[in-house]
Amino acid sequence: MRKVSIFSVFFILTFLATSLLSPQPSPLVRYVNKTNTTCRGHAPCYSTIQAAIDAVQPGDTIRIQAGTYKESVLIQGKNNLPQSSEEDRIFIEAAPAAHAGKVKILGDKRHKCTSAGDAVQLSSSHFITLRGLTIKSTGSHAIRLNNGTKKNTAIHIERNRIFSTGPGTCGGGIVMGKGNAEIVLVNNLIYGTGQEGVSFSQGVGGPHYIASNTIRGNGRSGIQIGKGQEVWLLNNVITGNGTDPKSAAKNGFGVKRKAPTKKGQPEQALLLNNLICGNASGEFQGPILDGMDKDNLTPTGTEGPGVSASPDCQLANVVYTNVNGLDGLPNTADDDFTLATSSPAIDRGADLRLFDLGVTTAELEADYFTEGVRPQDGDSSGMAEFDIGAVEKLGGGGGGACTPGATRGCYDGPAGTAGVGVCHAGTQTCSANHTFGPCLGEVVPSTEVCNNQDDDCDGQVDDGLGQTTCGVGACQRTVNNCANGLSQTCTPGTPAPQEICGNNSDDDCNGIVDDPGVCNPAVPPDPSTVASPIDRSVATTLGAATQFLYTGNDPIQTGVAPGTIEPQRAAVLRGKVLDKTNTPLSGVVINILDHPEFGQTLSRADGMFDLAVNGGGPLTVRYAKTGFLPAQRQMEVPWQDYVMLSHVILVHLDAQVTAIDLTALSIQVARSSVMTDSDGARQTTLLFLPGTTATMQLPDNSTPPLSMLHVRATEYTVGSNGPNAMPGDLPPTSFYTYAVEYSVDEAVAAGAVTVSFNQPIIQYNENFMDFPVGIDIPSGAYDTVNGQWVASTTGRIIKILSLSSGMANLDLDGSGQPATDPQYATFGITVAERQTLATLYTAGQSLWRVPIIHFSSWDSNWGWGPPPNAGPPSGPPPQCDT
Repeated sequence: MRKVSIFSVFFILTFLATSLLSPQPSPLVRYVNKTNTTCRGHAPCYSTIQAAIDAVQPGDTIRIQAGTYKESVLIQGKNNLPQSSEEDRIFIEAAPAAHAGKVKILGDKRHKCTSAGDAVQLSSSHFITLRGLTIKSTGSHAIRLNNGTKKNTAIHIERNRIFSTGPGTCGGGIVMGKGNAEIVLVNNLIYGTGQEGVSFSQGVGGPHYIASNTIRGNGRSGIQIGKGQEVWLLNNVITGNGTDPKSAAKNGFGVKRKAPTKKGQPEQALLLNNLICGNASGEFQGPILDGMDKDNLTPTGTEGPGVSASPDCQLANVVYTNVNGLDGLPNTADDDFTLATSSPAIDRGADLRLFDLGVTTAELEADYFTEGVRPQDGDSSGMAEFDIGAVEKLGGGGGGACTPGATRGCYDGPAGTAGVGVCHAGTQTCSANHTFGPCLGEVVPSTEVCNNQDDDCDGQVDDGLGQTTCGVGACQRTVNNCANGLSQTCTPGTPAPQEICGNNSDDDCNGIVDDPGVCNPAVPPDPSTVASPIDRSVATTLGAATQFLYTGNDPIQTGVAPGTIEPQRAAVLRGKVLDKTNTPLSGVVINILDHPEFGQTLSRADGMFDLAVNGGGPLTVRYAKTGFLPAQRQMEVPWQDYVMLSHVILVHLDAQVTAIDLTALSIQVARSSVMTDSDGARQTTLLFLPGTTATMQLPDNSTPPLSMLHVRATEYTVGSNGPNAMPGDLPPTSFYTYAVEYSVDEAVAAGAVTVSFNQPIIQYNENFMDFPVGIDIPSGAYDTVNGQWVASTTGRIIKILSLSSGMANLDLDGSGQPATDPQYATFGITVAERQTLATLYTAGQSLWRVPIIHFSSWDSNWGWGPPPNAGPPSGPPPQCDT
């Protein structure tokens, strides 16, 4: 167990931050990708939708790349200033290549019937557009617009697929509270929700525009309008709602409206060109229809003003081609709401471009799948007209003759692929014989090839082209067959100059892991079995008795020149070498620093060794074995005596290795294995900043550069035998705390003394000793050339207070307050470093931060005794017993 002095007095420093007014930045496109940290080469990049929303500014666009996002999103207080306008609109959308189901948001099903279970919640926000999302599996609603003081304005919800949201007892599709105004729902698919597809709470609100949506098969009513809400329903298909048998008898209507007064005010609900058929409790309930409504279709047309009959429209196959999709199951992601050939919804919609709905013409000319497809001449009348519902029927469906010269859009590819990737609709022209000709200019899905395009129109560029693996051992490489539109060639890595033992790797790439010939050399015998006989009739000096160690044809100690060991000064060093499991280590090379004349010996099978030297002063013993970290120990050696050294533990190189490319333009991270003992768990993390260069110093003092590093961080100070594993003896003023070796495989294989950098590498480590935030960390490195510790730049205990805008907010002085920009600058902490910390740690984590200027053995060891500002203990002085 480590014992370190703890400060008895802490000073809390408070800094006042001054914020300066600055011009608003230009609008940004912010990207979200939960699996690709660079958002496929785009920036700024966020791993969650919520992080991007927290950072978004007026006029920005959040572009969400393909993936499934399990999060409950809160959009709060955006564009919530008196001067906010349409120019500040924030777009939150699926990336164009990921439209039609590739961006999925799954709400939290654990929070049933509360706002915490919503997938998306808007509060006190204005001029927001949600576009191209697929929302399912929520604990409550798919989208909630809060009410009262949290009301929203000018929210546009476009081209989303919302299904299977909310349990039957609560929750559903989209719910709007009172006070919201100018809400637009256009080109959405809303089906299979637990309760209403769209619901307006009681209270004054609106006007709201519900246009060109397909609302089908929801548990209760398709649309429910509360008292006081003004709602326009235009070109909607509302069919088959009221599927919940417990509620269908009173709540399964196509459109249900609660009366605002006893007489009702139906003029607050305007219905134009809607197809409302086959809903379980009836098509309408409440004061809805009046003389302002027109061209709505129901099975009988008997419900009131503005309604006409469309026989059999209650049958799904009359309205839709294949509503349950390829899997044949309702309420799944492939449900297909393409209109049947003779659907009553074809060419029966109003021209929404004639209404001032607050959205652009382009949004009205789009359908759920594709931009710019409305209106089509779906019934071959020679006139392009809007269909009812979220999906415009492409191509003729009525069988009638066309007008020569008339044109219409066409597309023969699978549903949902038009407008995705390279795929797009074409054009047909009516010929002189009154029939449409071939579809010209369309592009349908084809086999994916490596060209930086989405050829199969599935929302992914150059996907499914596979990988190639080449090489063996540490030289094995795997490359994507395609990258950035270019075909890739697999090239094996470069073999290490020699095998690194003990890392369970084939470093020299010869197909053999930890070569026995390199890693397990022949070890010397026990000296007692080969020692020269002693003549006990005469006095024998230690020098004479032990000269057999380094003389003869096959000596135990090699490399000792004749006459080196002086008889009167002869001494023998004895010791034992173990690994971290206390298992004896054989084959360890033992020699003396700066004394090559003494040669070297090897540890035996029992870990023991004997090394003859000249006594009369201090000597530094060096221990080295391939695959392990070296160690040094200093010992005062007398003449004519045996000196017993303490056991030494050699530590295996950490198995975790990270490839670092110093030519990269972003911060790179290398992490060690997680170490755990009685003091807690910790993991060394190294940050390599862009622009870092490295050189390794070889024994001949040459300094070749390194651009690709394979980095390891190996802790010495783990477990009860950690003190015996230290790289060298600690100075008398330091106490054993924490030491770690930073190494580069390429430098180890080349026999380099050290690796140096042009700028510090930043080391982070969990504050497993619970030191106070804001104190300095003494830091030093062991110099193996001179056999001594050398002081270096101090580090600092810091704490992550919170995460916001994709960055960590840090306490650097123990004040409990976020650091100011000048403080960050003092420590050289950049925005990029804070962004990296936000991806590695959580709020509340305290850390050791130490700048590392070169790679060797680094030590963070506090001194003995109290700090300089400590006072004497309280109370009377001690009394002596008499």
